[in-house]
Amino acid sequence: PSQSDGLNEWLSILDVVLFIATGMNSMLLITVMHTDLDRLRPTLKLLCMFLVTLVFITVRVVMRLVMHEPDMDLTHAEDSNQIFVSRRRAKAQLKAMAPGRIMLLGQERQAYKRSMCIEGRALQ
Repeated sequence: PSQSDGLNEWLSILDVVLFIATGMNSMLLITVMHTDLDRLRPTLKLLCMFLVTLVFITVRVVMRLVMHEPDMDLTHAEDSNQIFVSRRRAKAQLKAMAPGRIMLLGQERQAYKRSMCIEGRALQ
């Protein structure tokens, strides 16, 4: 399997789900809640539902314009930096271990490599 882009792959699906949810919420607001709109004809209630939906969608669009998403290059750089830092910490912890244990780890790795060569698997 290849690496995914994370949540960015789901943005279009989330937009559709949020659009449907916005319409449903405005329909519930108009039809279920007891407001002054109860006295209106059903066609006017439908018009009010569309207006409320447009207001909600406008708020979402304004929020999206105001709130900036982080640059993807910056996000990837921060992810790479996090991987680098975690590897450095792991190496530091390994060096802090007893020298005999480090040698044992090296011997285990060599034994694993030999077993992989015997089985004919390619090593990286």
